[in-house]
Amino acid sequence: MRISSKTDYALRTVIDLALHGSEGVVRAGSIAERQSLSRDYLGQILMSLKAAGMVNSKRGLSGGYMLAKDPSEITLLSVIDLTDPSLVSVPMEGTAEVENVEKSVVVDIWKEVTGHVAGELGAITIQDICDRIAEKTSGRASDYAI
Repeated sequence: MRISSKTDYALRTVIDLALHGSEGVVRAGSIAERQSLSRDYLGQILMSLKAAGMVNSKRGLSGGYMLAKDPSEITLLSVIDLTDPSLVSVPMEGTAEVENVEKSVVVDIWKEVTGHVAGELGAITIQDICDRIAEKTSGRASDYAI
């Protein structure tokens, strides 16, 4: 599976906000620094996340970003659907009336595989990822990189 840089950046951003959200709002510059992300591209990602209702922002000197939902309510699938919806979809051109059995069976198989992948991605939450990070970093410094 190929993950686009937009999906990777968005996922890393949401995870960073989940891990550092207890500190209050998180500045974009802090996210960019911790995750080694381009500030300009991060700005675009944050705007997309905000438009989708995953992130809220606060303006001003003490401004920044925070998750709009609990990390247990945000799934990998929701981030992927926002940033790269074609990743877990199968092009179904002309499938309403598949002209031969072979093509019909292959289309059905791709639909099944895609359904399984989407199901797995929909079952993993940002909180699950944060918990895994906590397990791996217990006893280590709290700085991390994905």
